[in-house]
Order: sequence, then C-alpha cells, then structure tokens
Amino acid sequence: MSQRPAPSVREKLAWCLFDFANSSYTTVILTVVYARYFVGVIIEGDQWHGLHEDTWWAAAGVISNLVVIFSAPIIGALADRVAGKKRYLLFSTIACVVATASLSLWGAGMVIPALVCVILATTAFSTGENLIAGFLPELAKPDEMGRLSAYGWTIGYFGGLGALGVALFLVESDNTALVPAATAAFFALAALPTFVFLSERASPVASRVRPFEAAFGGLRKTWRERRRWRDLFTFLGAILLFQGGVYIVVSFAAIYAEQEIGMADTDIILMFIALQVAAALGAYAFGFIQDHGGSRRALLLSLAVWIAAVLLAWQAFTANGIWVAGMLAGVAMGSSQSASRALVGMFCPPGREGEWFGLWGLATKASAVLGLAWYGILMALTDDRRFAILMALPLFVGGLVVLAFVNPERGRAAAANGITAAEP
Repeated sequence: MSQRPAPSVREKLAWCLFDFANSSYTTVILTVVYARYFVGVIIEGDQWHGLHEDTWWAAAGVISNLVVIFSAPIIGALADRVAGKKRYLLFSTIACVVATASLSLWGAGMVIPALVCVILATTAFSTGENLIAGFLPELAKPDEMGRLSAYGWTIGYFGGLGALGVALFLVESDNTALVPAATAAFFALAALPTFVFLSERASPVASRVRPFEAAFGGLRKTWRERRRWRDLFTFLGAILLFQGGVYIVVSFAAIYAEQEIGMADTDIILMFIALQVAAALGAYAFGFIQDHGGSRRALLLSLAVWIAAVLLAWQAFTANGIWVAGMLAGVAMGSSQSASRALVGMFCPPGREGEWFGLWGLATKASAVLGLAWYGILMALTDDRRFAILMALPLFVGGLVVLAFVNPERGRAAAANGITAAEP
C-alpha cells in the first residue's frame, strides 16, 4: 500500500455518504415503491406468461445477482491490480443511476424493458456495494471497523429516509412513474462527496497474469487454502443462509403489506420511513455492541431479532401487527448488515481487500440467488405469500447455527499473520 496520511474524518464521512446515496436504490426501488409498481402496474394481472407476478420480480433479482457472482471476482482482481476501486465505483454508480432513471419510461404491460432495466440497475448497484466495502480496511483499524461500518449503515438509512420522503411526495401527487427518475437523481447527487473526498489508498500491483486468470486463479488458491482461512469461509457459509432470508424480506415486505394486509400506498411508505429510523438506530446501537462485545455476538443477537420479525409478520393480519414486525426487521437489518461487513474486514489480510470483499460480495449475491429463487419457486407452486415469507425462517435459523462456529479471534489472527492461529 502506498504511504499516505492517515484517513481523515472527512474521508471517513465521504465513505459513509456512499451508503447514504445508494440506500435510495434499495429502499425505494427494490423494496417500497417500485417493487409494488412492478407487480401492480407493469405486470397487468396476477400472472405473466403463466408465472406469478412475485416470481418475475424474484427472477430479476436472481439474474442480476448471478451476473455479479461471475463478474465480482474479475472486478475485484482488476481493482487490486490497477488500484482502481474508486474508478470502478464511479462507473458502477453511473450505470446504476442511468438504468434506474430509465425505469420511469416504462408503463403498464411493458414488462420486458422494465425487467431489463431492473436487472442492469441492480447489477451495477451490487457491484458498487462490493467496491465501496473494499475501502473499509484502508480507513479503519481492525478494532474500529465495527464502529465505522455501523456509522456507514446508520447514515445510509437516513439516505433511504430522505429518498422515501421524495417518493412520498410524488406518490401523493399521483406521479409514481417519476419515482425512479427522482431516486436516480438523489443517488447521483448524494454520491458526489464520495468521489470528491475519498482517496484511492492502494498502489498498483505489477502482474503479467490476465485479469480473468488472476480473479479465478486467486479464488482457486484461496479455496485450496481454506483451512488457513477457516473462519472466513465458515462465516461466508453463514452469510449464504441468513442473507438469503434478508433478501426475501427486503424484496417482498412492501408487496406483502399491500397484498396480504391491505395497506394503502401512503401508509406503507410512512411505515417504511419509521422502519428506516429503526434501522439507523439498530446499526448505531449495535456498533457499540460490536466494539465491546464483538461483531459475532452482535450478529447472533440480530439474527434472533430477524427470526422474531418473520414469525410476527407471518401471524400479522392487521396494520398494527405488520408495524411491529417491521420495526423489529428494521433494527435487525441495520445491525446484521453492519456486523457482517465489519467481520469480513476483520478477517482481511493487508493487500487483499479487493479479493476478500469480492468473496463477501460473492456470498451475499449467492444468498440473493438462493433466497429469491426459493421464494419465487414457492410462489409459483403455492401462490401463498404467507407461507413463502415463513419459509425465510429456515435460512435465518441455519445462518445462526453456522455462525456459532465462527471464531473471530482466530480469524483475526489468521489475517494478521497469514496463518491459522492456534486453537484456543
């Protein structure tokens, strides 16, 4: 790594502000407003070409995340080689903004162009997620990563809150079709400080190996060395499971509230505004739990909250019931996302940030494929949203069980020494 001054508070804030910017996409497009617009307006009726409307929305997520699974290792290897995380982050942000704005062009019955734009936007968004996470080990010491990651998620949820406020204004003025364009503008403007103040602190790495070989050759090497990185791979297995449950809830919560509970547009947006506040508080509060009790302990607690939220949502038949489930999910969302990113950063050896966070991205995108495909298949077979939501439960429980086998101290020692620490 090149010799640079220690990261400033301004630079750390600029990193956090990207979470503020990109939360607009996940909150407004993937969860609260456009998801319901897609199944309620773009797809006319309950089915399209013989498949349930929810299954098509799930399919868009599956396809985009499959693309990222194969592209993330290559992009991570390229970013490490040319010290280009910031440059590639800019490209992915522009792509996401343009594709998101394009969603405002498509109306009722225009399923194919809408699907294509959602897939492109989500692919670009997910690529940016991996790249911004790769800066974390450069900006914080191992014992500070939990707090900085939590700050990022906390600020991010306020970004989602602001974007929801804009969306609420447009929905109430009967301009729902303009929501994607407004969200794209919000994302672009809010991301500007990141590109102005965040530094590329890595140095280019000379190599004659082609990027494709470097990416997948590195993955093969890391896989062969998996015993040395035991806790990283165990944790990635936990992510594969519990994050699949998170993707189910995030992608279909608003649709569930509208179709199963009968909540109106404005009420759903207001509930998710409150949920954003709960998520921000959860990320912030659990940041202190991470620093004092450890990221794994914080994550175990957040998964228990997720399980309670899913059970309550399954049994909710009124707006009050779904509000309680939503607030619990908000707290769990903020804490689980923050703790996951911090643990990966803790297990990361110096100079391998792109590769390690590429693996993290690989696991999270594979979990999206698993969770969304699972939900989509269940909906295609049963046409029962309550049952499909309940079936997120095994993913959370399985993730919790696998996470119990992760040893943070051993994983941190392996990252520092390049070898597996002695058994405690």
